[in-house]
Amino acid sequence: MDAPLQDLKGCRVLVVEDEYFIADYLAQRLTAAGAVLLGPVPTLGKVLALV
Repeated sequence: MDAPLQDLKGCRVLVVEDEYFIADYLAQRLTAAGAVLLGPVPTLGKVLALV
């Protein structure tokens, strides 16, 4: 069962996950909660380039 997320409207969230399905799930949940999503990115190199 999914726990409800608090309102994340306007919060910028960086998702770092190398497993596609987990990254996609997190991205959907965070976006639905109003977060501004950065990523998901799968590798440290891509994270550093994004940051």
